[in-house]
Amino acid sequence: MAFQFHIRQHIDASEDAFVEGDVRTFDGERVRVGRGMECECRLDDPVFREVHFEVHSSPDSNYMVCHPRPDAEMCLGDRPLRSEHDLLSGDEIRVGVYTFRVQRLFATTGRGSRFGFLSLVAKVLVALILAVEVTIAAWLPCQVRATSRLQEEITRQRTILRLDHLRAMIGGLALTEGLEQAAVRVISEELRTLARYLRENEQRLSREEWGQVGNDLESYDIIICALRDKTAFRPLPAVDVDAGVRAALKAREAR
Repeated sequence: MAFQFHIRQHIDASEDAFVEGDVRTFDGERVRVGRGMECECRLDDPVFREVHFEVHSSPDSNYMVCHPRPDAEMCLGDRPLRSEHDLLSGDEIRVGVYTFRVQRLFATTGRGSRFGFLSLVAKVLVALILAVEVTIAAWLPCQVRATSRLQEEITRQRTILRLDHLRAMIGGLALTEGLEQAAVRVISEELRTLARYLRENEQRLSREEWGQVGNDLESYDIIICALRDKTAFRPLPAVDVDAGVRAALKAREAR
């Protein structure tokens, strides 16, 4: 298992941080630290022995520090280190004015087949959702327009059927009184004029205009039904003139 030494020389470092770039990486079972030419981690400073200390990898893939020479002075953190000791990531080995911070490195693993399958499924689901959204965005306005056209056609057909029904009703009335006959003639002419207007402007009328025509036909329907039931022109009640005169004279005498 690989590890790194982040090395700092406290005399030259002006900040309380490790000098950027003074990092050494090792991936061996044995790493020697000192000023000797044979050292894997060589520092040319008299504070170090030829081989000051070594870092060995243990069978369980951990690292431990050991002393090649009993007179090599060093500390692990703030405590003197005089025997072998396990190293953990973040431990600091101090030798004179030098500090070695240990940073263990772990191998990266590739993504498994399960991850690849789930990633593919997620991409397919996202693509399906986007396709559905695009389809709805394109279909919904068309559906709204189609529904509007259908409502207009329904309103138009209902209005035309009602007009035909009213013309048939007014044509079937048999009335003898003068006022009722005059009303029938006027309404018949109005319905005839309205039918001609609708034939000429059927394709140009909007849904609101068809609705207004329907409201007018409803008013005609009420009048035609009243003519059919002979309730359109009710006679005025008889006026008793003599009783009125007597009541007026009596009121005058009371004064």
